Amino acid sequence: MKAILPRASSLFVALEKSDNPQGFPSGFLKHCSNLGVLILSHCAFSFVSPPFLWCLRLRFLGLDHCTYDNTSEGENNNTNWTWLQNLWVLGLRYTEWDDILSEEKMDNMDNLRELNIEGFMCWQLATRLHGKLPYLRSLRIIKPMHKADTSIDSSSSLFVDKTTELEILDLSGNRDMINLSISSSMARSLQTLILDGCDGLENVVVHDGLPSSLRSFSFDGYGSATRWTSSSFKLPPESSEQRHTSDADTSAVKTSKISLQGCTQLENLFVSGLPNLEELDEMLEPSIQQHHGEVIMYGDAFFKMDDGRMLFFPQPPTHPLDRHIEISEGSCGLESDELARNAGLSLMISGFAQSLHVHDASISGSMSAGDMYLLKWCRMERCPNLDTVFSAEPGGGEKLLQTIWVSHLLMARCILSKGSRSWSSYSFESLQHLHLRSCPRLRFVLPVWVRSFPSLETLHIIHCGDLTHVFVLDNKYPTEIVFQGLLFPKLTTIHLHDLPKLQQICEVKMLAPTLETIRIRGCFGLRRLPTVAAREPGVKKPTVEVEKDVWDSLEWDGLAADHHPDLFEPPVHSRYYRRSRHLRGTMLR
Repeated sequence: MKAILPRASSLFVALEKSDNPQGFPSGFLKHCSNLGVLILSHCAFSFVSPPFLWCLRLRFLGLDHCTYDNTSEGENNNTNWTWLQNLWVLGLRYTEWDDILSEEKMDNMDNLRELNIEGFMCWQLATRLHGKLPYLRSLRIIKPMHKADTSIDSSSSLFVDKTTELEILDLSGNRDMINLSISSSMARSLQTLILDGCDGLENVVVHDGLPSSLRSFSFDGYGSATRWTSSSFKLPPESSEQRHTSDADTSAVKTSKISLQGCTQLENLFVSGLPNLEELDEMLEPSIQQHHGEVIMYGDAFFKMDDGRMLFFPQPPTHPLDRHIEISEGSCGLESDELARNAGLSLMISGFAQSLHVHDASISGSMSAGDMYLLKWCRMERCPNLDTVFSAEPGGGEKLLQTIWVSHLLMARCILSKGSRSWSSYSFESLQHLHLRSCPRLRFVLPVWVRSFPSLETLHIIHCGDLTHVFVLDNKYPTEIVFQGLLFPKLTTIHLHDLPKLQQICEVKMLAPTLETIRIRGCFGLRRLPTVAAREPGVKKPTVEVEKDVWDSLEWDGLAADHHPDLFEPPVHSRYYRRSRHLRGTMLR
């Protein structure tokens, strides 16, 4: 043994488990100058002068269930801690050695890449790291045995310092953590965030959003992660996932909202065991990679997400035109009566605006669509009192409107209300993109009184629980559209997600001869798809992604009417499950 130790590069010492751990042999490591990896389990030694002070080339130090022993403090006079300068990985597992993470000691850890703490300190340890450990890439503080100090202001205790390039942050099991005090500016390189078992978090929302670099996110209300590895940003394989019983207690989990807006590189998402979750806010890029059956929980619904594109929602228009109006953070009235339409803010919008952005405002009433002669794009979001975006005033003022982008209008029942318009009006003749998200009380989107939407290219609607039709007949309309249908000559893409009450896209027959892609998920009441023209030989048919039971329930008019399953490519059946099919707490495979 004495001949081997001086040449050893790795050493693992595991003593017998005991309530009184054995003391580490005195001088055992004195000549281990080549040691690079050292793991000690159930050992007792002096924390003042530990036996590995002689190991000047140590790169990896792991301590598991080690305890303080002061009987050997006088036997080792070496108190030189410069060996910490070469350390790359430090792991403390149920080893209460607070001083190793003192400011003085961390000043020597210039090259530390990975710090793993389990069963010891809580998340508040991260407050010591400001300006320290400049090369830290992975930080795990999980399953703490000690409660958080309530005297510390958690809202100002940012986890990540601007000087670090942290890529992995795992805070699993920190049940006392109330706020996730991290920002995109402070965590510019973060790629993996794990919050499993963080029961006290009310919301996973930060003021400037999570960093766009985030690739993997996990929040499992059932408990701390046991399946992640430090070298991977991917979700674990199904075979390694924990099985949870149907009566597992998740009642203590408070989280009601998770916001992943801005996470444009997100590839892996795992959300489970969150019974109070009301809102999962995503804004992802279409380049998100295909998932491999990750288990997701949204409210009471478990489902497997086999294609991350269903979470993608188009980015809003962000480039103001020459005549731009923005309204936010206040209360104002935009009533559509004659007096309001001829004075004040409503007049300025109708006679001036080319682009309009209204957000976080307690707006009442609606804007007159008939007077929006110059408006080219409209962006409306987070206006809790807005009942209707545009009122049914005659005039054809929507003629130039190209983009409607609407998000989180909690009370809105429609985008444009019904009215009595001229049949010759060519309103919405320039409309190219119609995007709606999270409008839970929306019944319909636009009324139909014209024969065609000649420019519409994309229709994208997600999370609108009461929506039954996108397009409905107006109070007056030409009777021929009932028999001949409504034409959408340029419509190429339809994306519908989580619209459980949707019956038809259009109340009358919908003609879409250039349709290329249909993606449907969570629309279990849908009974009809658009009519598509038969394609010439060699021309690709429209592709369809939809649940098998929805596809099997669709109604068709037949090949002669250009409305038949054979006119589409064979459908790709997603693995999305109805909310009513599974009890809370069950695990899908």
